[in-house]
Amino acid sequence: MRVGDLVLLRGIYRGSVRWKDGDDVAQARRLGVFDEQGAAEIHAERERITADRPQPTGREGWRLPVEWSPLPLPGDWHVV
Repeated sequence: MRVGDLVLLRGIYRGSVRWKDGDDVAQARRLGVFDEQGAAEIHAERERITADRPQPTGREGWRLPVEWSPLPLPGDWHVV
C-alpha cells in the first residue's frame, strides 16, 4: 500500500520539504490501516529521506542560455 508522498521542492523553493499526503497517513492510522508501529516506521522513513538531502539531479550546473528571451504572447491571449 502506498500512503503519503514526500515532495522535495527545487528551484525558487530550493531546500523546502512538504509531506503532500500527511493527512492521508493520519486518517489511515485512525482507520486502523496500520498500527502505531507502522505509523512510526513511515515517519522514520520520511525523516531518513529528508536527512540525506540534497539529492543530486545532474542539472545543478545548468544555467539559462543568455540568448534566450521570453516568448511572445499570442495576439488573442486575452480571449477566453
